Amino acid sequence: MTLEPVTTCPVCQSVLFNNYLTVTDHTVSKQLFHIVTCAQCGLGITTPRPDQQHIAEYYKSDNYISHTGGKRNLQDWLYRVARYFTLRWKRGLVERMVPKKNLLDYGCGTGAFINYMHNKGWETTGVEPSDEARQIASKNNKVVNTLSAIESTFECITLWHVLEHVHQLNETMRELKSRLAPSGTIFIAVPNMLSFDAYHYQKDWAAYDVPRHLWHFTKNSMCVLLQQNGFKLTATYPMKLDAFYVSLLSETYRHAGRNPISRGLNALKIGLSSNRRASTSGEYSSIIYTATHA
Repeated sequence: MTLEPVTTCPVCQSVLFNNYLTVTDHTVSKQLFHIVTCAQCGLGITTPRPDQQHIAEYYKSDNYISHTGGKRNLQDWLYRVARYFTLRWKRGLVERMVPKKNLLDYGCGTGAFINYMHNKGWETTGVEPSDEARQIASKNNKVVNTLSAIESTFECITLWHVLEHVHQLNETMRELKSRLAPSGTIFIAVPNMLSFDAYHYQKDWAAYDVPRHLWHFTKNSMCVLLQQNGFKLTATYPMKLDAFYVSLLSETYRHAGRNPISRGLNALKIGLSSNRRASTSGEYSSIIYTATHA
């Protein structure tokens, strides 16, 4: 297994880092990984991290729901309930901002979002590198394995909790920009490492998800990334349900032996606290950034 150390921040090119946390891969390997933060822009970086050739080994788990569809357990049921409401909310957000109905979903997983949007009359295309997930997603949509296989442009490009998985941040952002129509909008959802639930759970915060999450964004680091790649930030939107789902997963990591009802009640408490504090600070558990051509 090849692990790559971090030497330069991909967002601001700083070479100065601060040690932040040591986090366990709870999903697959049980290995320890370090998170450092850029001293200049605040980006969190997993180090060392698997290279692109070997990262797929860390996705081989039935618990990785976006690639496999998930197991039939309480966690999976709650994920599907949350997804039911989130899909409708995402559609409403997209349709308020994008009048023309062609959409590229980058990192579409098993295709839940593009299937839903396709059924609502959108022309949908997906990009998904996982063979297993792509096979499921391509039953009703055009889905390719790399962005380079797409030549057309889109009025809407979405990345729902995907950018944190991408090895080549700037190269990917530039490729996405070249496929965004002049009047188009890009939607990027990522976890926020400065949220209250991240602060509360520390190394057990499920949204760190090392080493699959290579990057851990703050609002500042995301804004710098957008700007340096030719995008203009237009708005941010909270993903309030994430605070509850991430807290529930975090409870299973921190208190595996505790009664599930107790874990669930505590997750509810932390999720509510996170959203309440974020209503004034803006530091929600996950944030959607919308941007256009600068």
